[in-house]
Amino acid sequence: LLSSEPVVVEDISKETRFTVSPVSAAHGIRSGMTVIIHGRGRPWGVFSVLYKERRRFTREEVDYLQAAANVLALSAERLQTEEGLRRSEESFRSLIEHAPEGVLIRREGTIVYVNRALWGYLGHDGPEGLLGRPAQDIVHPEDRARDEQRSQAMEESLSPAPPEEVRLLRRDGTTVVAESAGVPIVFHGQRSIAALIRDVTERKR
Repeated sequence: LLSSEPVVVEDISKETRFTVSPVSAAHGIRSGMTVIIHGRGRPWGVFSVLYKERRRFTREEVDYLQAAANVLALSAERLQTEEGLRRSEESFRSLIEHAPEGVLIRREGTIVYVNRALWGYLGHDGPEGLLGRPAQDIVHPEDRARDEQRSQAMEESLSPAPPEEVRLLRRDGTTVVAESAGVPIVFHGQRSIAALIRDVTERKR
């Protein structure tokens, strides 16, 4: 790791650049190649090919080993990115699940997530009664066309929509008045629309 270049050893008994590892000596290693598995900011480690006999290595063999190490580096970075995204998504879900106001996420017009505040507000016993349904099902029939146009505009522009009043239908068929703001987001790796919903029924009476 002290060298940024591949390390090639054709005869370990004549090596003067570094101290031979006791493990290599114990296994009778005579020659080998070592390249760095490069990472962003710091290396992931090294990738070595070792032999028990003396041999010469061509430039092509060294380049091939480095290419293999680069593939390992890309795989490691992808796994690290996926882990970071998973943790971020878990934190995001925990935050909105316990938010005092309603949150609904829709993808291609279908409800893919609702938090506790929203399914309770709409009179459901859990999210199951809402997930997988068209988002328009919970919107008052007279407000559906306007709500759909608003959602399409957000999907096309990828810009948030300011708060706007909309009538929603509870499970028992009664109507409540809510203030809804829309935000384009990426949810589970796909473009979606998050609606932040606040009850204003009392204010309208």
